[in-house]
Amino acid sequence: IASNIAGIKKVFWDGVSLYRDACASKEDMQQYGRGAPEDWIERHLYTPHANLGPVVLFALDFALFGLPGIALWAIQMAWIPFWAAGVVNGLGHWWGYRNFESADTSTNLTPWAFWIGGEELHNNHHAFPSSARFSMRRWEFDIGWQAIRLLQALGLAKVLRVAPTMDIRPNIAVPDTDTLKALLSHRFQAMTDYQRNVFAPALREEAAIAGAKLRKMLPRRMRKGLVNDGRWLKPACREPLQQWVSQRPRIQLLVEHRARLSALLEARTHDAAERLRHLQQWCHEAEASGVAALQAYAARLKGYSLSAA
Repeated sequence: IASNIAGIKKVFWDGVSLYRDACASKEDMQQYGRGAPEDWIERHLYTPHANLGPVVLFALDFALFGLPGIALWAIQMAWIPFWAAGVVNGLGHWWGYRNFESADTSTNLTPWAFWIGGEELHNNHHAFPSSARFSMRRWEFDIGWQAIRLLQALGLAKVLRVAPTMDIRPNIAVPDTDTLKALLSHRFQAMTDYQRNVFAPALREEAAIAGAKLRKMLPRRMRKGLVNDGRWLKPACREPLQQWVSQRPRIQLLVEHRARLSALLEARTHDAAERLRHLQQWCHEAEASGVAALQAYAARLKGYSLSAA
């Protein structure tokens, strides 16, 4: 996200300073630090002695390797901030491809993740943050997952969780609890399916009706804005997009249905029955919309279920 606000050049070369600024902000720490450890070692060692880590590393490198250890320490101190802050959280939110329409700008830098322990598959990681395996497609490779499997085979590691897989059940008349469980686990996949199977065909049809090429009728940046409600667009682009949508009732209908589905999935509620009722209502209205792509999407969504382990 910072790459879209501070600029990729700043994040890429000086991303560490942004982390320091965020650490000094109580608001940022409360918003993004939820779930972080707050135990004895955090309070009495890591927080009050934050600079001790590099010093201990320097001493160990020098003790183990002598003078070459100093060069090794310098490389380590430059390597980690650059690749973690600059590449993963900089380029990994600015350039690449996306398997999942997550609520941020995360991307996969390359399908073959062997240089940064698998973090090149950053969009996959954001979609399933608790998964030990970052590769989600058959053509993707995660070297970190291979290391985990090796350690597991040696009895030195235990895999607690990987991203669940999903099945599509045919001929499901009404969304049920299995649908809801799968949808909540794969909410980003659901939004990706909406983009590819509902928005994309509708935009092509709009272009065909207008007798224009899609990229000229609606530039790529604006099309991406449709997918994420324009949250990452500058105001100068967001307003024309909203006007463009308002002039096309069918596109506006699809935008509204997407926003409602997204709100349903992101709602912070523990009432599963209420959420299921809202999902059933959403599917009913989608199937009554008269838009073939939206009707087909709703029919498919009703069949979502998690695969048996």
